[in-house]
Amino acid sequence: SKYRGVEQLVARRAHNPEVVGSSPAPATRTKSPKAFALGLFSTSTARPAEPSPRGARSRKGALDMQTILVAGGAGYIGSHTALELMQQGREVIYFDNLQKGHKRAVLGDKFYIADLRDQEALEKVFQENEIEAVVQFAADSLVGESVTVPFKYYNNNVISTLRLLETMVKYDVKKIVFSSTAATYGQPKRVPILESDETLPTNPYGETKLAVERLLKWADNAYGIKY
Repeated sequence: SKYRGVEQLVARRAHNPEVVGSSPAPATRTKSPKAFALGLFSTSTARPAEPSPRGARSRKGALDMQTILVAGGAGYIGSHTALELMQQGREVIYFDNLQKGHKRAVLGDKFYIADLRDQEALEKVFQENEIEAVVQFAADSLVGESVTVPFKYYNNNVISTLRLLETMVKYDVKKIVFSSTAATYGQPKRVPILESDETLPTNPYGETKLAVERLLKWADNAYGIKY
């Protein structure tokens, strides 16, 4: 299911000054940290032993330790999520261009400093690691700025996620958690906002996040990518 307001996942750690990064988006409804960390990353189904018709490399059976790619992992939310995943026994691969993130927030050993729009860098991380799932935090998230420079937001928020999804399809990675925002709802008709409420963004930031949500729907339909 869609997961908006993921920044609340780390609210209980927000007082920690040692791990910082990009500013969180506006808060909204959320699910518990355990549900987030465990729900999408189930290992109940073994991976196929043969490459898919789309050219993915072969994988032999289910892995004992899941490897999760965290895009935007050096940011405020991404770094705390990566810590949660590591504490629950996952191997985390950080991927961040450090535009807003901080290198000192990276606690794991695998860190790729690159942009999601860099296809060569994306290919490298998927070739070098048996990635089980992806968490996508990498985005610009300032509402006011998005109104003055909308192209920047469509380029970074939509195009970068499209490149990521294309690479996931190529390497047969079927699970993604996408960090969206309450800005997809515009001016809410009620609070708290429900998942089923009407989406009517009032700024490019919300529009780009909603565009990716719609893209994920069709990616699932065409390629079986679960989100």
